[in-house]
Amino acid sequence: MKITKSQLRQIIKEEISKELHTENALSNMISRFSKDGADIPRDKTVARMAYQLDYRDRGGESGLLDIYADSDEEALQKAVERVKRMKGNFFISRLTSPDGEIVAS
Repeated sequence: MKITKSQLRQIIKEEISKELHTENALSNMISRFSKDGADIPRDKTVARMAYQLDYRDRGGESGLLDIYADSDEEALQKAVERVKRMKGNFFISRLTSPDGEIVAS
């Protein structure tokens, strides 16, 4: 099976992203607890889930952004709003949850 350089780059990006999200999820869980071990309410912390937005335009330009949200629905709404604010004719190529599942494509 042959793969192109761009396909290899994409595979590497996805694998690195999975690792970063795993490490980020662990640090987010740790940051939710204060020094004395009391649980801090989630809305009082910055420990929200980081979704990954892969956006593209018709000309081939693309990029990745982290979207911080507490649910798939909130992440999708924020992703749509973010893409609308971008200069150019961008669209959501893929929105991936912190656990690696595709939320939208």
